[in-house]
Amino acid sequence: MKNVIFTKTLFSLLLLLSFVGFSQNLPLSKDAKVSVLTCGLGNESYSFFGHTAIRVADPANNIDVVYNYG
Repeated sequence: MKNVIFTKTLFSLLLLLSFVGFSQNLPLSKDAKVSVLTCGLGNESYSFFGHTAIRVADPANNIDVVYNYG
């Protein structure tokens, strides 16, 4: 019985979380810029090959976000 309740609860939670992907995206203006940011090498093992990120800047919509790329 506990297994059935757990399964139903897990299924309901996964179903509820699947709707998060249907959020609306704000269209970018003509002034928007997408950039690739690259940082130099480092001494730590995670930074031997540098680091890259993607930046989306749109002053008209007050957006300035950096996405970690690796």
